[in-house]
Amino acid sequence: MTFSGGECTLQTDFIVEVIEKVKRKSSLTAFIDTNGLIKEEDLKKLIPLVDGFMLDIKAVEDDVHKMLTGVSNEVVIKNLNILSKTELLYEVRYVLIEGYNDSIEQVKKLANLLYSLNDYTRLVLIPFRPLGVKTHLKDMLPFSREKYGIIYDEVYTILKDRLIKRIDVYEDKRVYICSNLGCTFGSAGIFVKEGYSSNFSPVDLLMLQYIIAGIILFLICLVRYKNSIKLNKTLFKKLLLQGAVFNTLMTVFFYTSFKYLTAAEATLLLYTYPSMVAIYTSLFKKQRIGYKKVVSIILAFIGSILVLNLFNIELNKGVYQGIVYGVLSAVFYSAMNIYAEEFVEDVEELVITFYTTMFSLFVLFIFNYRFIFKLPYVDLVSIKNALNLALFCEIIPLTLLYAAIKHIGPVSTSIISTLEIPSSAILGFLFLKETLSLIQVFGIVVVVLSIIYLKKS
Repeated sequence: MTFSGGECTLQTDFIVEVIEKVKRKSSLTAFIDTNGLIKEEDLKKLIPLVDGFMLDIKAVEDDVHKMLTGVSNEVVIKNLNILSKTELLYEVRYVLIEGYNDSIEQVKKLANLLYSLNDYTRLVLIPFRPLGVKTHLKDMLPFSREKYGIIYDEVYTILKDRLIKRIDVYEDKRVYICSNLGCTFGSAGIFVKEGYSSNFSPVDLLMLQYIIAGIILFLICLVRYKNSIKLNKTLFKKLLLQGAVFNTLMTVFFYTSFKYLTAAEATLLLYTYPSMVAIYTSLFKKQRIGYKKVVSIILAFIGSILVLNLFNIELNKGVYQGIVYGVLSAVFYSAMNIYAEEFVEDVEELVITFYTTMFSLFVLFIFNYRFIFKLPYVDLVSIKNALNLALFCEIIPLTLLYAAIKHIGPVSTSIISTLEIPSSAILGFLFLKETLSLIQVFGIVVVVLSIIYLKKS
């Protein structure tokens, strides 16, 4: 039986009466969830009756606490010490709020305090969510999963198993499954190479793909997300930039690279982007990239080079062109991943995919308006491949990509999605009769191991 609030200790006499009556007739335990601003006389009434306290500490630094709550944390810290000595301090909860109490120094200070007080109190780190917030914090974005992981790793070195991660286990597994299912994008090489001819360019195929994907997505959104499909002006602008610029250029450069490179080679160049995302996040967002992620990126990159079988490529003008297109696709894929953090918390993933697809199609129509005259002459092979691209390289992977970024951040998502490289190589071997040497097979194993290492870490 847990008493919570608001601040439940404002009704201490009522709580005492309820606990006494319940305990006379049952064996239920009684817990108090409090912000710690408890009057001394109320605390003395509760301690003999309560089996445990869960203390919500807003900030360990007094000035930050005043900024968030308007009052000092002096009473909170005093009560923390009192409850620790009574062995009733079951856990301390700490909500990480961007720009206020989320510095590693502040969180480690709290962890060290708990470590010095006793050997039993748990520390629960909770990422901030704006849902239901009515103060000046209501317009803040949810706390970054990426930064949460970094802080958790740092504090774990102090409290070990007394540190509790407030992330639903099922949700984490679902996100990793989503990220891995995004490997369907690795099948792009097959459908692109099979789908265009001398009269039907990669951009033509891409536009046909977007038309089919747009129709499917619109019908799904109309049925399932009818109330979410309308966007405000700010979100509309953000999705316009994501679709018209980042998504369009990434896909155009990627598809064009298939003219000059094998499926594995083109996909490898695209997947140099995890290192780009990590570097950008570190330099410009000032987020520390843990050594485990750095190791995962290095392993994934080495494995990718082996999959590419770089040392056996015969370089010529066409290959150089393909490399340029491949690298450009990686640059804009990085931008897609990084910028997605600006809106993934506010828009349903399928709705994001719908709008970005439509904006990309609009831009391509401007620059390739003659495509409209080719539609009557499109053969069934191109239509079939465009449909496959719409499903397996647009709707499914992009929707899952946005879901993964929403929950685990762009860096982890980009590393996990490196699995698309071996999937592309294997599919190219099976369906396009592209060779796959022992070195490439070893590279596939290395990439998979890098993902397993990241997932375990």
